Amino acid sequence: KISFIFFSILFLLYSMLGGFYVMSNLSVVHGVFMFTFVVVISCFLAYMVITHHIPFDTQILDNNFFWNAWGKNGFELKNVLKAMSQFMVGIGFLGAPNIFAKFLNAKNSDTIKKAAPIGVLLFALGDLLAIGIGITGRLVVASLPDSEMVTSAVAIQFFPSILTGVVFIGVIAAIFSTADSLLLLMSSWFVKDVYQNALNNLTNEVRNNHVAQGVMFVVAVAGLMISFADNRLVFWMVNFVWVIISCTFAPLVITACYIKSIDSFTAVCGILSGLMAAVVWNMFCVETTGTSGVIPGLISSCVSIWIVNKWRRFSENIA
Repeated sequence: KISFIFFSILFLLYSMLGGFYVMSNLSVVHGVFMFTFVVVISCFLAYMVITHHIPFDTQILDNNFFWNAWGKNGFELKNVLKAMSQFMVGIGFLGAPNIFAKFLNAKNSDTIKKAAPIGVLLFALGDLLAIGIGITGRLVVASLPDSEMVTSAVAIQFFPSILTGVVFIGVIAAIFSTADSLLLLMSSWFVKDVYQNALNNLTNEVRNNHVAQGVMFVVAVAGLMISFADNRLVFWMVNFVWVIISCTFAPLVITACYIKSIDSFTAVCGILSGLMAAVVWNMFCVETTGTSGVIPGLISSCVSIWIVNKWRRFSENIA
């Protein structure tokens, strides 16, 4: 807890005092740490397994449930939907606010186009290495209680202290990279869309900065209190929020690439439709279907955007 509080204070200080400038520059450092963490751990783990320095459970190799993409119950509708919903959560990256914050640091659109192939390549490579770590970790830690703990479990049991430190730094970098972006975006949203509108823009830059810093502090303290309450609660909240992002912002980004006439009213309808579908599904249908609200939310949002956009264009032509 002492280390957690220390890093929380450090994170809050550079976010409040440095703002977007420090966050955008530190994003490069975070990315280097995270990619280094994945590469180093993957190489070391593969070497230790291949050279038999780490024994693995050979019974898992003969366990069809372990290699079955549809789960232990095989090819059933419920398992297929669950696998599809887990796969489609990746769509959330297309609409994640913390990802968009990174693009704000680009000099112009040309630099984004030049960096896109490199970014996609590194992202795909990092994902493949992460999948390899997960599979190998399940082989060497047969009694793994939670698949989300595979990296820390492997590091604690088999890695030397220096590589365990690399794992810790990589995890901290991933947390900071997401948290600082969301914290800055939340404070900016409050100042621009709530505070200034409430006062009819009768504010100065210094006061706006103070209000934004106050919002950051309140949100950070609230998050710290929640994290002390229950670790599983935090994990559940992150998963739920990611499902909501996948069903609200991501469909809007996808459809906007193909439908250029989307206006603000259509965008809001799509966001609300995906949000309601995902929330209702997660509240009443998760237990019976075993799937999250990603699929119904994504479909609902995209269909709503298409229908409302057609209706708006038809109304304009009639008028």
